[in-house]
Parts: sequence; C-alpha cells; structure tokens
Amino acid sequence: MNADKRSDDQAATAAYIASLTSSLADVARKQGLRDLTYLLDMARLEAESRARAVRTIAADAEPPSPGQSSPDAPEDRSPDEPDEPS
Repeated sequence: MNADKRSDDQAATAAYIASLTSSLADVARKQGLRDLTYLLDMARLEAESRARAVRTIAADAEPPSPGQSSPDAPEDRSPDEPDEPS
C-alpha cells in the first residue's frame, strides 16, 4: 500500500471514529452518563485532531501542481503592485 493511500485510509478512519464517538456521546449525554460523555467527547476530539493532522501532513508532502506556486516561491508581481485589484 502506498503512503498516499495509507494516509487517506487513516484520515477516513479517524473521521469515522469521530462521527461514531460523537453519536455515542449524544446517547450518553441524554442518559445523564456524565463521565462516559466526557470520555467519548475526548475520544471524538482526538479522532478529529488525528484526521486533520494526517490530512495536513499528506497535503504538505504533495508537490505543487503545475501552475500552482509553492508557499516558498517568490511572487511574480513587482513590489509596487497592490495585493488586491481595486
């Protein structure tokens, strides 16, 4: 399995876990299970964080597409040109 596929799978799995734990936390909350609600909410937050981190790492590892400048590339405009057209 290549790294891109693995990253996609990890991000999708973490997002799925976040969704499931969110639903379970709602069930626990409705039943007044405060400690369990807390733990499930913490698991959801961790899963969401993991999904974002994996996607960010994967996006940073991709080379820019043709015609897309990289964040480190110098800009083609002159210093006197405004940032936004009026």
